[in-house]
Amino acid sequence: MLIEGIHQIQVPLPNNPLKIINCYLILPSTNQPDGRALLIDTGFDHPEAYLAITSYIEALGISFDQIDLLATHLHSDHSGQLTRLKSDKSICYAGDVDGPLINAMTREDYWLEFSKLYTLMGLDFDQISYIDHPGYKYCPKTPVDFVYLKEGQLLNYGDFSFNIIDVPGHTPGQIVLWDESKSLLISADHILDEITPNISFWGFKHGDSLGTYIKSLHKIRALSPRVALPSHRCLIYSVNERIDALIAHHEERLSEVLEILKKSKTALNPRAVAAQMHWSVRQNNFDDFASPQKWFATAEAMAHLVHLETRGLVKMSMNADLVYFTSL
Repeated sequence: MLIEGIHQIQVPLPNNPLKIINCYLILPSTNQPDGRALLIDTGFDHPEAYLAITSYIEALGISFDQIDLLATHLHSDHSGQLTRLKSDKSICYAGDVDGPLINAMTREDYWLEFSKLYTLMGLDFDQISYIDHPGYKYCPKTPVDFVYLKEGQLLNYGDFSFNIIDVPGHTPGQIVLWDESKSLLISADHILDEITPNISFWGFKHGDSLGTYIKSLHKIRALSPRVALPSHRCLIYSVNERIDALIAHHEERLSEVLEILKKSKTALNPRAVAAQMHWSVRQNNFDDFASPQKWFATAEAMAHLVHLETRGLVKMSMNADLVYFTSL
């Protein structure tokens, strides 16, 4: 048991550089052993992920009829198995922003619209298709009958009373769970140790995702959590220190992106900027990146470019269906 009353289930993410997602099972209180349990996040819709979760929970002797489920955000490593794992007695929770998007991901029209972002950022050059995107391959295949959560709602499971907090940025509507009495944060992908959460561009209707993410980091920093349970890698005991490091990381990234634009004699699209950025991957050449890596790198470059534009440091322009940036 990770923390009294909470089990961490390490679920494999096949063919993904993250390798594992930490899902969290909140046990019923010892005073109410027949009470409800809560499974936070589910892993990909993939046989290996399904076996990892079901075998772990069955070993605990808990019936899935006793378990409610919660997706902290729309990414398929968090929402993929909702429809497979839920029973007829399960409640499925999601935030009121990302929940509808999870259901939209079950439809082909969502992905056809999503693919327009490839064109916008210059990825048509690489002939990337949403068919290769892990969000498409491993998301739920049918809509989920969600109970939508809003900020400030309380969820009481076991010995925990979790306050729902909106922390958009990593996705348009990611949520985290905060137990103030225990100073414990289930941080999902909002705060990770060892690695930095991917901050992507989600389309102009969602605005400056990096700026939104940084505001969400400050929002959690004000709480000064004692410990954070993230979705990947290790528990975080110096939470505010880690938040400061994440903010500093993005300032360094912004400087890197701005320097690339300053050195260029022509306007650059996000794909061209991403190709010149440093990435912690095995491949040295951007052209050798796998399609999902190209997408996440370019979408992150775009998020930084849009943030620089909001700061008045770069100029954005359109040429046909492509977006370009120049330094000022």
